[in-house]
Amino acid sequence: MKNNCFMDFDGTIICNKKRLYKFFIDNIDNKYKEALTEDEFWALKKLGINEIEWINKQYKDNISIKEWNERKKEIIESKDYLNYNKLFDFSVETLKKLSDKYNLILITRRSNEKNVLDEINTFNIASYFNKILVLPHNGGTKSDFIKNNGIDILDGDILVGDTE
Repeated sequence: MKNNCFMDFDGTIICNKKRLYKFFIDNIDNKYKEALTEDEFWALKKLGINEIEWINKQYKDNISIKEWNERKKEIIESKDYLNYNKLFDFSVETLKKLSDKYNLILITRRSNEKNVLDEINTFNIASYFNKILVLPHNGGTKSDFIKNNGIDILDGDILVGDTE
């Protein structure tokens, strides 16, 4: 019997850097459009610094982080933005190899289940997964979501991802 390999999607199988930076550029006030290059934007992210907090501090502004996050939640998973996501060069070969050894279970945190399933099908990778779990952003932890979907986490199971 194969063990499970739980895989994250964003940042693990697909690169979502262009999508997140594009959202930033499209939605930030014009006076800040040149405040951060894409590399600088991601340098802040890697340090755990929120881009809006940085702008507020750097430029002594008071952009509402709550409103920014609400706007982001509304449109970041639209098909227009999802078109900026790309498979990593290694993704398909890695999925092939892992699917030989493990039951692959994709677990991703997304608000728009239909669009993420369309995206997975567009990338032609759905067949590698024994199960696809889409956890809403307010849906608790991934481990609880896995258990609530009737999947036991056993010794030898692994999680591949950049979060949780």
